[in-house]
Amino acid sequence: MTVTTRALFDMLKRRYPPWKVLSTVAKDNPGFGMVAKDTSGGGLTMDYGVEYSVPTRAATFATAQTNSSRTRNARFQLDFADDYGVVQIEQKLLESGRRGEDALISALTSQTEGILTALKNSLGRAFFGNGSNQIGVVDVTLAAPVAGPVLQLESLDDVVHFDIGQTLVVAASTTAALRAGTLLVSGIDEILGRVTMTGNLNAGIAAIADGDVIFTQGDYVSAADRLAYTGLDGWIPNAVDFAATPTLFGFNRSVNRTGLAGYAFNDTTYPGYSEEEAVQLLARFIGRGGGTLTCAFMSHERLTRLVNAVGSKEEFVKTVPVKNMPKSEAELGYDGIRIRTPSGLVECYADRNCPNGTIYAGDIAQLKMISIGQCPHWITDPGGGSTGRTMESAAAQEMRLTAWPQLAIRRPRSWGRFDWA
Repeated sequence: MTVTTRALFDMLKRRYPPWKVLSTVAKDNPGFGMVAKDTSGGGLTMDYGVEYSVPTRAATFATAQTNSSRTRNARFQLDFADDYGVVQIEQKLLESGRRGEDALISALTSQTEGILTALKNSLGRAFFGNGSNQIGVVDVTLAAPVAGPVLQLESLDDVVHFDIGQTLVVAASTTAALRAGTLLVSGIDEILGRVTMTGNLNAGIAAIADGDVIFTQGDYVSAADRLAYTGLDGWIPNAVDFAATPTLFGFNRSVNRTGLAGYAFNDTTYPGYSEEEAVQLLARFIGRGGGTLTCAFMSHERLTRLVNAVGSKEEFVKTVPVKNMPKSEAELGYDGIRIRTPSGLVECYADRNCPNGTIYAGDIAQLKMISIGQCPHWITDPGGGSTGRTMESAAAQEMRLTAWPQLAIRRPRSWGRFDWA
């Protein structure tokens, strides 16, 4: 008996309903998982008001009336990122009848779990990015010269963004054009933070140099591309990046740097600051500005240091509701610790996607992930309701997953960052 495309899709929907797709992608991604989801996005762009100034007042009625003003909102024209994944099942399995039923289910599960993991990594990484899809920086060393096949990463933690068989491209910066050529990954050393290619680095990309930014092919195409959604690094930039690119979504934020781009501190201005001191500093300034600091995200290494340094802490599990998830399923939750600050108790989480040199902290209630449909979701045929299609280039059926998201921050002054060199 041949399994039809419709039957295959029905099987897929039963095994991976919307709640499971979302919970699988949110698992192990505290930042992405905890932010509120809004599926009402639509159009190529969407106007979004960002508050940065409140009305004036006075102690006398006449003066207040004369000097009356309004709450100022910057109009950001949000666009929606594209993130796709496909599940392909060979036609041979579909036509194998009962003998191939186990193999079909195994292939379906394996392919779907694999692409959901890829989307989980992509969407989680973008939460802390600037929209460029950067996955690492080249560090040329004596042990990893450009004339050899080993690429040393500037940050060892970035090695988790690489997979065998992945095709890479590089540029001098996240605003520069791509250098000519590509590299193909053949091996990974997660301990040393090294990625081995099928050939010498300068054979694949002749002009590759120390400090070049690395991307997966297709994730960065033209100079200054922002094909991923804009994460915290774009919304809450450091001082150097803000000075270079103050405009975001068509609005020049220089009119009110803190009000429209949050607080940014570093260990040059505050040398020797620990993780706890960094969170306390952010809490002090955000609280002084009228905001509330409820959570902080950092790398596993930073949270480990914080746990060891803070004598009085409270460990807890933050549960996040997932729409339509059956009560019989385990709740989606993230482990964290609470520390006391001038703004009250702050929940601190380790996120594998947060850069090791940065802590982001702020009011989680000010964040919203706006998307066209659920993020991610199965693409269906409007006419037949099926998500599958017959491939033209292979004897197989293809099912597609997509995410069209954009992160929005209603009140950026309620967020900040601390960077270590």
